[in-house]
Amino acid sequence: MNSKTAIGSSIATGFKPIQSLCSNRHSGDGFTLVELLLVLSILSILFSLSLPNFQAMHAQRQADVVIKKLSEAIQLARMSAIRTGKLVTLCRSDRGVECSGQWHDGIIVFSDGNGDRKINQDDVLQRFFTFPGIGGSLRWRAFQNRQYLQITSQGFIRYQNGNFTYCPNDGDASLARQLIINRTARIRFAVDRDGYGIREDSRGRPINCS
Repeated sequence: MNSKTAIGSSIATGFKPIQSLCSNRHSGDGFTLVELLLVLSILSILFSLSLPNFQAMHAQRQADVVIKKLSEAIQLARMSAIRTGKLVTLCRSDRGVECSGQWHDGIIVFSDGNGDRKINQDDVLQRFFTFPGIGGSLRWRAFQNRQYLQITSQGFIRYQNGNFTYCPNDGDASLARQLIINRTARIRFAVDRDGYGIREDSRGRPINCS
């Protein structure tokens, strides 16, 4: 073997491992089918574990939104009555033009000069509050159980202090919310004072959704 042949053989022999190494590196750049299936399986398990927590968070947020909108409606009614010097009615409404339906269908606030709980004469609709996608019910309990509130020009409730209670459809009391209203139309939110996971009503009892 001459020197040129030896050098050529040496070069050829030297490049083979390099080519092999490059080939091995490139083959590891992507995922194999087995690896991809393994990753998908792990993601599926993680998603199934987090789904209940996500659903619970969504239900809690929905309950908070409902009770917050309700407080906004009452505050609007009170401010409007004081500002205009007229009686203001707040009632349940499913169409936004009259008192009808259920509380969770919607709420209207309007000036009610003659106190007949109808939008007529020079009465003005202030706002129609709705609860799209609500996953529960809303009820109002007060003296004589009249299903409306009326606020005078002095900002006082007309003999109807009571409370609004929101309960989810599945009856889970931990998601229950309550808004308590006194005769001056001031509101406060029921809280969980004993730390048992259920808010207490105006009498200090756990809110009951049954």
